[in-house]
Amino acid sequence: MPPVAVSLQDLAESLCRPKEELFPLLESMADKGLVATRKKHGVCLYKLLPVTPGMFEFKFMRGGDTDRDRRLARLLSSYANIAKKEAKELLPIPEHMTPLMRAFL
Repeated sequence: MPPVAVSLQDLAESLCRPKEELFPLLESMADKGLVATRKKHGVCLYKLLPVTPGMFEFKFMRGGDTDRDRRLARLLSSYANIAKKEAKELLPIPEHMTPLMRAFL
């Protein structure tokens, strides 16, 4: 998906896929918190969400306690731990800094 919000028509044209094939996929992805939707001038636009902030919050702010929810929570937790380790290697943050100071780095 492009990095900006696009209409179903534009996405279908860029992917060379019929709208009828893409629409249920996009709606399913929106229901799962993977794609954001909004209307502009009466046209629904779709945008792929980043993992965080984005997919994580949209998925879990609804609540839910299914096996799938628990599995996804474990996967995202693993992802976050790996990303945190990688980020620390790329940009070491001194231990004496407060969380607020870290936010401004």
